Amino acid sequence: MLIQFQKLAADYFAGNLSSLYGTKYQTGPSNEVIYPTDGSTQDWAKANGFKYSYTAELRDTGDHGFILPSEQIVPTGQETWAGLLAMTRHFLSTEMP
Repeated sequence: MLIQFQKLAADYFAGNLSSLYGTKYQTGPSNEVIYPTDGSTQDWAKANGFKYSYTAELRDTGDHGFILPSEQIVPTGQETWAGLLAMTRHFLSTEMP
């Protein structure tokens, strides 16, 4: 149940993120969708009692890595904000497991 809830929230995030500029994002466990990591924010959150944690990567598809061109910074912020709002609305309107 918890995994389904997190997946649905992530899908709300990704779907609304894509609605502004058509940027496609994958959802799923970060170690499967992106790459395995140790010592991430997710690890810290779990160790400190947080029930939910998410990882979002920048919109780049491999050309620029973590250094986006300046013309992509504002659109990245706008679509990320749209995704966060959608995910927050989902959390507020749904009984969380």
